[in-house]
Amino acid sequence: MTDVFDQAQARDLLNLQQALEVQQAIAANTPRLVARGFCYNPLCEEDFDPADNGRLFCGPSCAEIHQRYSQHR
Repeated sequence: MTDVFDQAQARDLLNLQQALEVQQAIAANTPRLVARGFCYNPLCEEDFDPADNGRLFCGPSCAEIHQRYSQHR
């Protein structure tokens, strides 16, 4: 027989599972940047070395500028 604590724990687990499913759905529907050989910062767009696969930004400052720029669009 379950007591109040067991029921609360089961409900907490269910809430956690539902929250994780929602976050996974959001992540699956969020567009992702793809490496394109130059910086995504619209104020920079510096070319990268072709051997630098997967690079999106010159550094943290360019990534931050891109994030701020993207939020205002």
